[in-house]
Amino acid sequence: MGPQYIFTLNIKDTAVDIILFVDPKKTFYAQAHSHSGYEFHYIREGEASLQFGSEAHILKPGSCYIVAKDSFHRIGMVTDSIVRIGALITLHEGKDAAYEKTFDALPPFTEIRPNQKLNMLLDLLCDYLITKKTSSTFDEYVRSAFCLIFIELANSLAPEAKRADETNRIDDYVPHLSDEAKKDRILSFFHNNLATATLDKLSEELHLSKRQVARFLNDKMNDSFSGLLKKYRIEHAKVLIISGSHTLEEIAFLSGYNSYKGFYLAFQNYTGMNPKEFKESVLKKE
Repeated sequence: MGPQYIFTLNIKDTAVDIILFVDPKKTFYAQAHSHSGYEFHYIREGEASLQFGSEAHILKPGSCYIVAKDSFHRIGMVTDSIVRIGALITLHEGKDAAYEKTFDALPPFTEIRPNQKLNMLLDLLCDYLITKKTSSTFDEYVRSAFCLIFIELANSLAPEAKRADETNRIDDYVPHLSDEAKKDRILSFFHNNLATATLDKLSEELHLSKRQVARFLNDKMNDSFSGLLKKYRIEHAKVLIISGSHTLEEIAFLSGYNSYKGFYLAFQNYTGMNPKEFKESVLKKE
């Protein structure tokens, strides 16, 4: 299966163990087997086949695939080469079992068409695994990137997300969310709306008044709407800078800023250094 990189994420009071196959171009072929965790594949180039008994599925470029835990299966190549992200995800139930319940509800084989945000994160990580495996920032970048990928993946699998997709009318479904679920939805909202996020839109997302949202952000997340938006924009920009895949001007746009000057000032105010200085500090570590 190629080289492996093992780490643990702590998300929403749940420990998530990850075994990541760090060579995206490594050809793979496995005998029939099962796992105690969820086998995850993002196929960027090439095709593979996955078989449960007499049932076969073709894994095609541009999609994500999840094999449920304890599912006996075999996976092999269809094309001569493949570029992919492969991982084994194991969840350990914490105080809030929402993630584990979401994954436990999956059938033995699940195909997901990634949204724009998830697709961008997957491509960035895939590029990084190909080009930066010896980088001193490898550990920090991979953990951060896969944490964002996991949250985006879990949100796309959540029952309320499926309901919204089926009806195309989120107003038909008004969930009663716990504080932790609200925090997760707020995190997802900021990541998906870096350029267009407003308090009005977040209020609609949470089905709360603007005053209720502002109070929740202050009491439960110790920050204001504008403060959190700036934080997520800059943290996203830092991940992109570490990846080395974009110019600083492109990163400003991808992080939700209309101008490089605005991005420059916000980044310097938040980090204590300007984007160029941060980029140079990353290169020095390498």
